Amino acid sequence: MLAVLFCGCLSLTLAQSEIKTPRDQTDDVIRINTDLIQTGVAVFDKKGQFVHNLNREDFELSVNGKPVSISIFEPSANRSIGSNEAERPRIESGTTATAAAPSPAARNILFVVDDIHLSHESHNRVRKSILKFIDEEMMADDTVAIVSSTGKIGFLQQFTNDKMVLRAAAGRLLYNRDWSGNDKTPPPMTEYEALLISQLDRQVTDIFAEMEVGSDLEVKRETVRGRARTVLARAASINRATYSTLEQAIRSSAQLPGRKAVFFISDGFLLDPTNSNAPERMRQITDAAARTNAVIYSFDAKGLTAGFPEGTTGGTLIGYRVQSGERFEAQDGLSSLADETGGRFVKNTNDLQAGLKKSIDEAYQHYLLAWQPVSENEGSQKFRKIEVRIKGRPELKVRVHGGYFDKKATASSEETSATKNSATKNKDGKNIPLSVPDRELDAAVGALTPRRMLPTSLTVNYLNVTEKEMVVAVALQIKPDAVEFTPEKGEKATASIDLLGVIHDSKGIRKGFFRQLLTVETSVAALSKAERQDIYHDYQTKLTPGLYQVRVAARDVKSGRVGSAVQWVEIPDLTTKRMALSSLILGERLDDDKTNQEINQANTGGVRVRALVDRRISRTSHLQYMMFVYNASQGKTGTVPPDVTVQTQVLRGNQVVVTNLASQISTAGQDPSRLPYAAEISLNTLPAGKYALLVSVQDRLAKSNSAQRVSFEIK
Repeated sequence: MLAVLFCGCLSLTLAQSEIKTPRDQTDDVIRINTDLIQTGVAVFDKKGQFVHNLNREDFELSVNGKPVSISIFEPSANRSIGSNEAERPRIESGTTATAAAPSPAARNILFVVDDIHLSHESHNRVRKSILKFIDEEMMADDTVAIVSSTGKIGFLQQFTNDKMVLRAAAGRLLYNRDWSGNDKTPPPMTEYEALLISQLDRQVTDIFAEMEVGSDLEVKRETVRGRARTVLARAASINRATYSTLEQAIRSSAQLPGRKAVFFISDGFLLDPTNSNAPERMRQITDAAARTNAVIYSFDAKGLTAGFPEGTTGGTLIGYRVQSGERFEAQDGLSSLADETGGRFVKNTNDLQAGLKKSIDEAYQHYLLAWQPVSENEGSQKFRKIEVRIKGRPELKVRVHGGYFDKKATASSEETSATKNSATKNKDGKNIPLSVPDRELDAAVGALTPRRMLPTSLTVNYLNVTEKEMVVAVALQIKPDAVEFTPEKGEKATASIDLLGVIHDSKGIRKGFFRQLLTVETSVAALSKAERQDIYHDYQTKLTPGLYQVRVAARDVKSGRVGSAVQWVEIPDLTTKRMALSSLILGERLDDDKTNQEINQANTGGVRVRALVDRRISRTSHLQYMMFVYNASQGKTGTVPPDVTVQTQVLRGNQVVVTNLASQISTAGQDPSRLPYAAEISLNTLPAGKYALLVSVQDRLAKSNSAQRVSFEIK
């Protein structure tokens, strides 16, 4: 059945030679653009409504009080979702359709969960809110990452538009009280109580002193003060992890184009400038946000509280004073992060979901101002304060980044990674310098965002071999226009493409690797007539059930152009005997192609579907798709024929634009544990753009449901 994945689709001759130089994947790349400071500016009226239709001339930008010329100005352009009568799809027989509205602009969204400072209740609330966002609010073109202060999300802390990966990342946000930095000596001393003691608060000091052994009160007070210093030192160390996580997560988004909405979620923490370098770390975070066009919306995950707080400090009134003060001080850091990056602090609400939705809408209504930073001293570390005003409109409220550092950011992690991986070891343990192609492929395969100089597409499909093992087929497609061919003797022209691919599981452990040199042949006549055909390469391996990431990179040997692509795939566990689905394999049939016309909305076990690797298809074509349904129920006795139905929908963004009527899978002559299904959809009613195909399967005997979703583009 593997032939069903990839049929012969090349007229070019591929000569392959393996290069045995396996290396580990490089670190995720962080590139910081320091040429321009990009500042997103939000302007609101007295009612809190965003002010539209402002021009470059309306803005006054100053740095440290000195006017600065605006190099780039872009007005607020968050595309609204509307409908165009000319683009409305026609309703076909057996389908229902609604208007295919233009998709909203793509959004870059970063969740930074400060799970070091989250209570058990807050953990649950935050996890549920993020999962709800993924399922209900996330758009098809959104790029999202979930990062935690403890790092427990691990390898899944990556930007992606794959909801499956993001659900798995959110699922790792589980409470672990071992991360708590509070004092465990009875009676426990909180960080805020320690801060009050360090500030010589006599009431709080004496309450703890009374618990100490001995008769000399002053000696006991000094013991308590020493204990408070230990608590504050431990808290400062823990808080540094939070600052570092937030800053590095923001800087890692620099490669992503456009605005970044950062949602920092925490129960709060103390700034404590006396015992830590909190002010400096806050300025570094502000600098990171300014250089990456990021805005922070901070959320107090504690939500609403009622009644007297449960204090550990003696006395009801003193306990209330301490804990109410602690709540206020803990919110100060969250408020500062939002204010200094042009965002907003969301507090006193148990409905995080509503706050997220409002904040996302607000974050993507802004004006972009960019300018060249000028330093009075090239080596200066001075923090420059940014101010923006609207000329003649003092009543308007302007939110903008607080400032940036003169000195440019240090070398990106891509450069650091390239240096670190500039050599590999031979069998004797000696370093062997890597070649330029090796370094460039390593950097591309580990890049945060795909490289586009050599357009490279990737699709990953799986089919079962046994209950415990799947064959995974990795297919690459390279556009030949960016490949340089060399004329040879006669009518032949050749090109060489270097390929590197790695497969990692959800923990980042490498489970697959390939390195190939492709020699591609075509005719000189085909080159002169611009008749080059796409270049393909297949790689297959066996994997056990689980979540995997596939990364590939390609390099044209002659020109040095590099391209890369990334895809996640989740392989089901068939040993559970629950219904599961194979990959959803896409193909294309042109209207004048008579070979596959019998497929129309019919079940088939013998149709050969060519995989559509780049998932780009002409609107004059028919979109073919094929899948297998595993472990369909046969009733309690195991002898009843399966009763499985399939319904197909096409979505644009989160809007359903085409719905096919549900149809039943035929089981005649088929293995009931592995039922094939294939069908096709006409696309001529839909405008060009990005879509998703959603195939929902219902096992009516087992009363269970499953679905597969795959994106595609109509050109």
